[in-house]
Amino acid sequence: MLNSTFLQEILRAENLKKYFRISKGIMSAMRPSSVSLVKAVDDISLRLDEGQVYVIAGESGSGKSTLARLLLRAVEPDEGRIIFKDKDITEKKDADLKEFRRSVQMVHQDAYTSLDPRMKILDIIMEPITIHDKGSTRRERQEKVYKAMEDVKLEPVVELSSNYPYSLSGGQRQRVALARALVLRPAVIIADEPVSMLDVSVRAGILELMKDLKDKFRISYVYITHDLSTSRYIGDKIAIMYAGKVVEMGAVDTVLFNPLHPYTQALIDAVSEPNPSNLQKTRSIPIREGEKIFSGGCNFYFRCPYSMDKCKKEPSLNNQSGTDQSEGSPDHFVSCFLYD
Repeated sequence: MLNSTFLQEILRAENLKKYFRISKGIMSAMRPSSVSLVKAVDDISLRLDEGQVYVIAGESGSGKSTLARLLLRAVEPDEGRIIFKDKDITEKKDADLKEFRRSVQMVHQDAYTSLDPRMKILDIIMEPITIHDKGSTRRERQEKVYKAMEDVKLEPVVELSSNYPYSLSGGQRQRVALARALVLRPAVIIADEPVSMLDVSVRAGILELMKDLKDKFRISYVYITHDLSTSRYIGDKIAIMYAGKVVEMGAVDTVLFNPLHPYTQALIDAVSEPNPSNLQKTRSIPIREGEKIFSGGCNFYFRCPYSMDKCKKEPSLNNQSGTDQSEGSPDHFVSCFLYD
């Protein structure tokens, strides 16, 4: 576990918001009232430090991938700021984002669809160098590719570099994606569900590789996942998202061993354990079915087993360091009136 007190800040998000307009029908253009908003990311702030893994966890549709794209500047925020190495890059355009684009790379969920099937592995990994380091020779770029392949244990290097993605296994393709992100020696890698489409037997090897790369090159990760078991294995800090909001955040062990928000408790309760008796097990946090969001109040209101009248107002994300449940954890935050 890393102590953020002594680490340098790399990336910071301040009050990020991203809303999408959803039309309810063909007449929506004539009737503005028929257009609704989906609050994919709603007032989220976080800080990523050097060599740290920040986990963003939650169900599908909670806004995790939209937050990742905002941090990448792949989509523009409606409100808020993105700070990279003490520089506000929120309003910067492509010409001014050269260092940022080079320093922040992405690893996608499905390595098969994110790799061009018409390109050889050598050219796939070389592509970022071709874009960002046009002054280097073909030989120099090739040497950097071979080094990146060695770093991700994709060997034999020369033989595999001449292959196409279809000839590789799922784990090898994800190593290619990691090598492509690593070849520019970035400061931050945003990994969006990087092991969710791999066999369980392969996942541990990829996660161990990511940890080794972090320690070797002081890389920081934003790790997007719905799998809390991998969160503790690789993460330092964690933010739990629900319907575009962060409902709980703090050190990984603090949040996972002492969850405060009912949604976090339900996520942990749903983690499968290798025990046949679990087939008949009744979940201790039976959240209600449905996806309806309470407008103007707590997003979790209709699914929460502890809903109260005061939950019809929106709770704020408060530090719980003074409560008995999280004593000794000064950076444990939760958005819930149960701890008001």
